[in-house]
Amino acid sequence: MAERFLSDQHEKQKSLRGQMRFRPDYPSAFFKDYHKILPSKQFLKGPASGWDYFKGKWTGGYEGILRAERDWPAFSLFRMESRDFRISGKIYLEDITERASILLRARIRGDEFDGYAALIDADSNEIILRRYEKGKYKTLAKASAGDLRRGFLAFTAELSENGIGFKVSGPAGVDTVKIYAKDEEPIMGKGRFGVSSWGGHVTFDGLSFEHEGKSHPINQIDHSGSELIKDDKKIIVKEDHQLITKRALAEFCSLLLNLNEFVYID
Repeated sequence: MAERFLSDQHEKQKSLRGQMRFRPDYPSAFFKDYHKILPSKQFLKGPASGWDYFKGKWTGGYEGILRAERDWPAFSLFRMESRDFRISGKIYLEDITERASILLRARIRGDEFDGYAALIDADSNEIILRRYEKGKYKTLAKASAGDLRRGFLAFTAELSENGIGFKVSGPAGVDTVKIYAKDEEPIMGKGRFGVSSWGGHVTFDGLSFEHEGKSHPINQIDHSGSELIKDDKKIIVKEDHQLITKRALAEFCSLLLNLNEFVYID
Protein backbone atom coordinates (compact mmCIF):
# COMPACT_ATOMS: atom_id res chain seq x y z
CA MET A 1 0.00 0.00 0.00
CA ALA A 2 2.80 2.41 0.94
CA GLU A 3 4.60 1.85 -2.35
CA ARG A 4 1.41 2.47 -4.36
CA PHE A 5 0.60 5.62 -2.36
CA LEU A 6 4.08 7.05 -2.91
CA SER A 7 3.91 6.25 -6.61
CA ASP A 8 0.55 8.02 -6.94
CA GLN A 9 1.81 11.02 -4.99
CA HIS A 10 4.93 11.22 -7.13
CA GLU A 11 2.75 11.60 -10.23
CA LYS A 12 0.42 14.11 -8.57
CA GLN A 13 3.30 16.26 -7.34
CA LYS A 14 4.73 16.69 -10.85
CA SER A 15 1.99 19.17 -11.77
CA LEU A 16 2.54 21.00 -8.46
CA ARG A 17 6.29 21.47 -8.92
CA GLY A 18 6.04 25.25 -9.27
CA GLN A 19 3.64 25.79 -6.38
CA MET A 20 4.29 27.38 -2.98
CA ARG A 21 1.77 27.41 -0.13
CA PHE A 22 1.49 29.66 2.92
CA ARG A 23 -0.85 28.53 5.69
CA PRO A 24 -1.77 30.41 8.90
CA ASP A 25 -1.55 28.03 11.86
CA TYR A 26 -2.63 29.93 14.96
CA PRO A 27 -5.84 30.78 16.84
CA SER A 28 -7.20 34.32 17.07
CA ALA A 29 -6.10 34.60 20.72
CA PHE A 30 -3.12 33.47 22.80
CA PHE A 31 -1.99 33.75 26.39
CA LYS A 32 0.74 36.38 26.40
CA ASP A 33 3.44 34.15 27.89
CA TYR A 34 2.78 31.37 25.38
CA HIS A 35 2.71 33.84 22.48
CA LYS A 36 6.10 35.14 23.59
CA ILE A 37 7.89 31.77 23.56
CA LEU A 38 6.25 30.35 20.43
CA PRO A 39 8.61 30.62 17.40
CA SER A 40 7.48 32.92 14.58
CA LYS A 41 7.68 30.11 12.02
CA GLN A 42 4.84 28.36 13.87
CA PHE A 43 2.39 31.15 13.04
CA LEU A 44 2.59 30.95 9.24
CA LYS A 45 3.70 27.71 7.59
CA GLY A 46 5.45 28.01 4.25
CA PRO A 47 8.73 27.38 2.40
CA ALA A 48 11.73 26.98 4.68
CA SER A 49 14.58 28.02 2.41
CA GLY A 50 14.93 31.73 1.65
CA TRP A 51 12.04 33.01 3.80
CA ASP A 52 11.80 34.62 7.24
CA TYR A 53 8.60 34.50 9.32
CA PHE A 54 6.99 37.02 11.68
CA LYS A 55 4.06 36.89 14.11
CA GLY A 56 2.25 40.03 12.96
CA LYS A 57 0.45 42.45 15.25
CA TRP A 58 -1.22 41.26 18.47
CA THR A 59 -3.08 43.59 20.81
CA GLY A 60 -4.94 43.47 24.09
CA GLY A 61 -3.40 41.97 27.19
CA TYR A 62 -6.49 41.88 29.43
CA GLU A 63 -6.05 38.94 31.81
CA GLY A 64 -2.92 38.05 29.86
CA ILE A 65 -4.71 37.38 26.56
CA LEU A 66 -3.50 38.78 23.22
CA ARG A 67 -5.62 38.88 20.07
CA ALA A 68 -4.49 38.74 16.44
CA GLU A 69 -5.15 41.81 14.29
CA ARG A 70 -6.90 41.01 11.01
CA ASP A 71 -5.16 43.88 9.23
CA TRP A 72 -1.73 42.83 10.51
CA PRO A 73 -1.60 39.01 10.24
CA ALA A 74 1.48 36.82 10.48
CA PHE A 75 3.64 37.23 7.38
CA SER A 76 6.74 35.97 5.62
CA LEU A 77 9.46 37.93 3.83
CA PHE A 78 11.65 36.65 1.01
CA ARG A 79 15.38 37.16 1.62
CA MET A 80 15.91 39.72 -1.10
CA GLU A 81 16.12 43.50 -0.86
CA SER A 82 15.25 45.94 -3.63
CA ARG A 83 13.87 49.44 -4.19
CA ASP A 84 11.58 48.50 -7.05
CA PHE A 85 9.66 45.28 -7.59
CA ARG A 86 7.84 43.40 -10.30
CA ILE A 87 6.35 40.16 -8.98
CA SER A 88 4.18 37.86 -11.11
CA GLY A 89 2.60 34.43 -11.07
CA LYS A 90 -0.73 32.84 -10.19
CA ILE A 91 -2.49 33.01 -6.84
CA TYR A 92 -5.18 30.78 -5.34
CA LEU A 93 -7.27 31.46 -2.24
CA GLU A 94 -9.08 28.49 -0.73
CA ASP A 95 -12.76 28.79 0.16
CA ILE A 96 -12.15 29.75 3.80
CA THR A 97 -9.37 32.26 3.07
CA GLU A 98 -10.68 35.74 3.76
CA ARG A 99 -7.75 37.73 2.41
CA ALA A 100 -4.14 37.53 1.30
CA SER A 101 -1.54 40.23 0.79
CA ILE A 102 1.52 40.65 -1.40
CA LEU A 103 3.98 42.84 0.47
CA LEU A 104 6.40 45.15 -1.33
CA ARG A 105 9.37 47.16 -0.06
CA ALA A 106 8.61 45.77 3.39
CA ARG A 107 10.95 46.54 6.28
CA ILE A 108 10.87 44.65 9.55
CA ARG A 109 9.74 46.50 12.67
CA GLY A 110 9.64 43.96 15.46
CA ASP A 111 6.99 41.45 14.39
CA GLU A 112 5.33 44.00 12.10
CA PHE A 113 6.47 45.74 8.93
CA ASP A 114 6.53 49.12 7.25
CA GLY A 115 5.98 49.17 3.49
CA TYR A 116 3.31 48.53 0.88
CA ALA A 117 0.75 45.80 0.27
CA ALA A 118 -1.60 44.69 -2.47
CA LEU A 119 -4.46 43.22 -0.46
CA ILE A 120 -6.71 40.63 -2.11
CA ASP A 121 -9.91 40.70 -0.06
CA ALA A 122 -12.04 37.68 -0.96
CA ASP A 123 -14.86 38.69 1.41
CA SER A 124 -15.48 42.09 -0.18
CA ASN A 125 -14.09 41.00 -3.60
CA GLU A 126 -11.82 44.02 -3.73
CA ILE A 127 -8.19 44.69 -4.54
CA ILE A 128 -6.81 47.26 -2.10
CA LEU A 129 -3.45 49.06 -2.24
CA ARG A 130 -2.12 50.15 1.15
CA ARG A 131 0.84 51.79 2.83
CA TYR A 132 1.77 50.43 6.27
CA GLU A 133 3.87 52.59 8.57
CA LYS A 134 4.47 52.83 12.33
CA GLY A 135 1.57 50.60 13.30
CA LYS A 136 -0.98 52.28 11.03
CA TYR A 137 -2.09 51.83 7.44
CA LYS A 138 -3.47 54.10 4.74
CA THR A 139 -5.56 52.95 1.78
CA LEU A 140 -4.11 54.38 -1.44
CA ALA A 141 -6.63 52.87 -3.88
CA LYS A 142 -9.14 50.04 -4.23
CA ALA A 143 -11.17 48.41 -6.98
CA SER A 144 -13.94 45.80 -7.28
CA ALA A 145 -12.69 42.55 -8.74
CA GLY A 146 -15.52 40.00 -8.87
CA ASP A 147 -15.18 36.57 -7.26
CA LEU A 148 -11.60 36.22 -6.01
CA ARG A 149 -12.06 32.55 -5.06
CA ARG A 150 -12.68 31.36 -8.60
CA GLY A 151 -9.48 29.34 -8.95
CA PHE A 152 -5.96 30.36 -9.86
CA LEU A 153 -5.73 34.05 -10.80
CA ALA A 154 -2.84 35.44 -12.84
CA PHE A 155 -1.38 38.57 -11.27
CA THR A 156 1.39 41.14 -11.53
CA ALA A 157 2.40 43.43 -8.67
CA GLU A 158 4.72 46.38 -9.30
CA LEU A 159 6.33 49.06 -7.16
CA SER A 160 8.52 51.75 -8.71
CA GLU A 161 9.49 55.03 -7.04
CA ASN A 162 6.23 56.20 -5.42
CA GLY A 163 3.87 54.26 -7.71
CA ILE A 164 2.29 50.90 -6.92
CA GLY A 165 0.21 48.85 -9.35
CA PHE A 166 -1.58 45.51 -9.38
CA LYS A 167 -3.20 43.55 -12.19
CA VAL A 168 -5.24 40.37 -11.79
CA SER A 169 -7.08 38.20 -14.29
CA GLY A 170 -9.01 34.97 -14.02
CA PRO A 171 -10.24 32.28 -16.44
CA ALA A 172 -11.35 33.09 -19.97
CA GLY A 173 -14.34 35.40 -20.00
CA VAL A 174 -13.45 37.06 -16.70
CA ASP A 175 -12.54 40.73 -16.84
CA THR A 176 -9.00 41.81 -16.00
CA VAL A 177 -8.73 44.26 -13.11
CA LYS A 178 -5.98 46.88 -13.03
CA ILE A 179 -5.36 49.27 -10.16
CA TYR A 180 -2.64 51.88 -9.71
CA ALA A 181 -1.83 54.56 -7.14
CA LYS A 182 0.84 57.13 -6.36
CA ASP A 183 1.84 57.73 -2.77
CA GLU A 184 2.38 61.40 -1.97
CA GLU A 185 4.28 60.46 1.20
CA PRO A 186 6.24 57.45 -0.06
CA ILE A 187 8.40 55.05 1.89
CA MET A 188 11.56 55.10 -0.20
CA GLY A 189 14.73 53.03 -0.03
CA LYS A 190 15.04 49.27 -0.13
CA GLY A 191 12.76 46.63 1.34
CA ARG A 192 11.63 43.06 0.82
CA PHE A 193 8.88 41.13 -0.94
CA GLY A 194 6.52 39.13 1.26
CA VAL A 195 3.26 37.26 1.73
CA SER A 196 0.52 37.16 4.36
CA SER A 197 -2.79 35.33 4.62
CA TRP A 198 -5.81 35.41 6.93
CA GLY A 199 -8.44 32.71 7.43
CA GLY A 200 -6.89 30.00 5.27
CA HIS A 201 -3.97 29.18 3.04
CA VAL A 202 -2.83 30.96 -0.10
CA THR A 203 -1.08 29.09 -2.91
CA PHE A 204 1.20 30.54 -5.58
CA ASP A 205 2.14 28.92 -8.87
CA GLY A 206 5.03 30.08 -11.02
CA LEU A 207 5.88 32.90 -8.60
CA SER A 208 8.78 34.94 -9.96
CA PHE A 209 10.48 38.32 -9.67
CA GLU A 210 11.98 40.43 -12.43
CA HIS A 211 15.54 41.75 -12.25
CA GLU A 212 17.25 43.63 -15.07
CA GLY A 213 14.58 42.56 -17.52
CA LYS A 214 14.83 38.85 -16.70
CA SER A 215 12.29 36.76 -14.78
CA HIS A 216 13.55 34.47 -11.98
CA PRO A 217 11.40 31.67 -10.46
CA ILE A 218 11.46 32.18 -6.70
CA ASN A 219 11.21 28.51 -5.75
CA GLN A 220 14.33 27.74 -7.82
CA ILE A 221 16.64 30.35 -6.28
CA ASP A 222 19.82 28.79 -4.85
CA HIS A 223 20.18 30.80 -1.64
CA SER A 224 23.53 29.25 -0.73
CA GLY A 225 25.17 30.73 -3.84
CA SER A 226 23.03 33.80 -4.58
CA GLU A 227 23.52 37.32 -3.21
CA LEU A 228 20.11 39.02 -3.13
CA ILE A 229 20.69 41.78 -0.59
CA LYS A 230 23.23 43.82 -2.58
CA ASP A 231 22.40 46.23 -5.40
CA ASP A 232 24.71 44.22 -7.66
CA LYS A 233 22.74 41.02 -7.26
CA LYS A 234 24.09 37.57 -7.97
CA ILE A 235 21.18 35.29 -8.82
CA ILE A 236 21.69 31.56 -9.21
CA VAL A 237 18.75 29.41 -10.28
CA LYS A 238 18.97 25.73 -9.41
CA GLU A 239 16.10 23.30 -9.74
CA ASP A 240 15.65 20.90 -6.85
CA HIS A 241 15.33 17.50 -8.53
CA GLN A 242 14.37 15.90 -5.21
CA LEU A 243 11.46 18.28 -4.64
CA ILE A 244 8.79 15.91 -5.96
CA THR A 245 10.12 13.02 -3.87
CA LYS A 246 10.28 15.21 -0.74
CA ARG A 247 6.69 16.36 -1.19
CA ALA A 248 5.47 12.80 -1.84
CA LEU A 249 7.18 11.64 1.37
CA ALA A 250 5.66 14.57 3.27
CA GLU A 251 2.19 13.51 2.14
CA PHE A 252 2.95 9.94 3.23
CA CYS A 253 4.06 11.16 6.67
CA SER A 254 0.83 13.14 6.95
CA LEU A 255 -1.13 10.00 6.08
CA LEU A 256 0.67 8.01 8.78
CA LEU A 257 0.02 10.76 11.32
CA ASN A 258 -3.70 10.78 10.52
CA LEU A 259 -3.87 6.99 10.69
CA ASN A 260 -2.24 7.13 14.10
CA GLU A 261 -5.10 9.35 15.30
CA PHE A 262 -7.78 6.81 14.37
CA VAL A 263 -6.16 3.37 14.23
CA TYR A 264 -4.67 1.44 17.13
CA ILE A 265 -2.71 -1.70 16.34
CA ASP A 266 -1.92 -4.12 19.15
